[in-house]
Amino acid sequence: MTDKKNHIDILHLANLAKVEIDEAAELKLESDIKSIIKMISKMMEVDTSDTLPLKSPLDSAQRLRPDQVSEKPNRDLLQRGAPEIKDGFFTVPRVIE
Repeated sequence: MTDKKNHIDILHLANLAKVEIDEAAELKLESDIKSIIKMISKMMEVDTSDTLPLKSPLDSAQRLRPDQVSEKPNRDLLQRGAPEIKDGFFTVPRVIE
């Protein structure tokens, strides 16, 4: 990995993802990522100015169910395992001062 201009810091990415990789995997991942970037760059060269966006791959209309309440939640059952409840709401520790 001597080419600084096209270098991808795989170890930095692995650290961000909290994964450990060995040197062989690092080289393979860098090669794979460069191939993906090259493919995307090639796709970006295609002129799509006369192409309409595709809303759905299906020509048929979607059959959606009506947006209606179908059941009432049982608050007591849902909050049974909570460590603390106040006024019917879950209580959580303060994280912002």
